[in-house]
Amino acid sequence: MAQMCFGLSGGFGPTIRPRFHETRVLNIAMNWALGREIIDRNPFGRAGKLYGTTRVDRIWTPDQERALLAVAPPHIALAFLLALYTGQRQGDLLALEWAAYDGERIALRQGKTGVRVVVRLVSSLKQVLDATGREHARILVTARGGEPWTENGFRASWGKVKAEARIVGLTFHDLRGTAVTRLFLAGCSEAEIATITGHSLKDVRSILDAHYFHRDTRLADSGIAKLEASIGAAAAAAGPVNDSASAITGQARKPRQFNGYTGARRRRDKAS
Repeated sequence: MAQMCFGLSGGFGPTIRPRFHETRVLNIAMNWALGREIIDRNPFGRAGKLYGTTRVDRIWTPDQERALLAVAPPHIALAFLLALYTGQRQGDLLALEWAAYDGERIALRQGKTGVRVVVRLVSSLKQVLDATGREHARILVTARGGEPWTENGFRASWGKVKAEARIVGLTFHDLRGTAVTRLFLAGCSEAEIATITGHSLKDVRSILDAHYFHRDTRLADSGIAKLEASIGAAAAAAGPVNDSASAITGQARKPRQFNGYTGARRRRDKAS
């Protein structure tokens, strides 16, 4: 893709300014396509500061999940749940075959990176998958005729369901980052998350840093609860002497003492 765009631009010309301008325009176009799921990555993503758009902070909320599942037909709902609870890419899920499911786990090799992942399914997803007919080789097929999805066909059907649920600003690919944050919220380590989703540890950290660390107050609340528990344990071990809060709030104020001088007399004494 990048080579094709480079060729269309005529090599960007001999000077730096045309090269910068044309690269910036192409980068904007690729980001537009990325946001609409026409492509799964921006080929100009390595262009340094020119690449300012990222989707790591786009996270599906539980309310949005419920809204979509309330209107989604079974074949779209299954795709949604597979993405949400496994963190895999759309293309890999559309190509997933029943042979990759052993009744407990799905195993696949990611098309983009070649990483092999084996994911045990949560019970709710397992129930849905076990109730799905296996007449076709692939797990995700069209409602009409059970044909394998094309990416354009799935994108069109997904878009209609998302519009009906009034979901704006989120894509199917954003379910991958959502899976990362939910796994972390459940208590998974970064290494565990990377093993499940196939992300690198660096990418897991980037997703959590962009969304979870700064925007989810539950993490801060959890930290303060741990601090409070630590303070309570230390106070109990050391006794009331080490209870700084009690020392501050319980200490009686000493009465203000006056020396009997008036202000004028006090100033004269200082002057003398």
